Amino acid sequence: MTALQALVLAVVQGLTEFIPVSSSAHLAIVPWLLDWGAPNVAFDVLLHLGTLLSLIAYFRRDLSVLIGAWLRSLGRLLTGRGLRALVEDEHARLAWLLLAGCVPTAIIGFTLKHQFESAFQHPSWIAVFLIITGVWLVIAQRVRPGAKESPTTAVKDALLVGLAQGIAIAPGISRSGATIGMGLLCGLNRQFAPRFAFLLAIPAIVGAAVFKLPELRQGAHAVAAGPAIIGLVASAVSGYLAIMLVMRVVREGRLDRFAYYCWLVAVAVLVAVALGVRPAMMQ
Repeated sequence: MTALQALVLAVVQGLTEFIPVSSSAHLAIVPWLLDWGAPNVAFDVLLHLGTLLSLIAYFRRDLSVLIGAWLRSLGRLLTGRGLRALVEDEHARLAWLLLAGCVPTAIIGFTLKHQFESAFQHPSWIAVFLIITGVWLVIAQRVRPGAKESPTTAVKDALLVGLAQGIAIAPGISRSGATIGMGLLCGLNRQFAPRFAFLLAIPAIVGAAVFKLPELRQGAHAVAAGPAIIGLVASAVSGYLAIMLVMRVVREGRLDRFAYYCWLVAVAVLVAVALGVRPAMMQ
């Protein structure tokens, strides 16, 4: 892998991991268009690490407060005197809601991962899922803004957002689009919905990287130092900028603008398939 390939793929990953246009679709489509072949597993793990770092950097204050509040609430629960404090402590409550949201994501990831990933071999399916992502964004945008924040968000809401995140393992279904959209449909306000979605993405990205680790033992997946550093840094920086953009776009009520892009890419892929384009990575 060259430095240029590493830079392009890292920026694509960083931007599309958080902008609701599906990173999985773009990491399949971009190498196809440029005839580069799919990035190896080690580089894919590096890109996930880069986007994880961008989340940690952006939400560093939230994470510090949430982890501390969760540990304190856990101590109270273990001693049988923490239920009331859990309800009254906004930060502890949010931490437990995030853990609840991880449950459906983990169940879907463990049970349906291979079935969904088989769609990577079929560009038509990627296009279909991109169309679905666009429709979902339009629906979410047209919902009347809710008023829920962490004190008023129910466990049911967290589970539904986690369910949306689990479904997003399908290539072409945007994780950020699915989770932010579900949050808005559950009545979360336009400031809290993307915040909850991105905080929930942290354990999901860690899980995605862990899923890839066994594959590293199945063959040679080394990445040269130069492309590795470029990939890590570029995905982290572009991911941070993408988070800033999406937080502002959702707050301003312009989420549906990304739907048109999803549909444009989907149409382009379907046209390529109809014309007989068969990239090696998708045969």
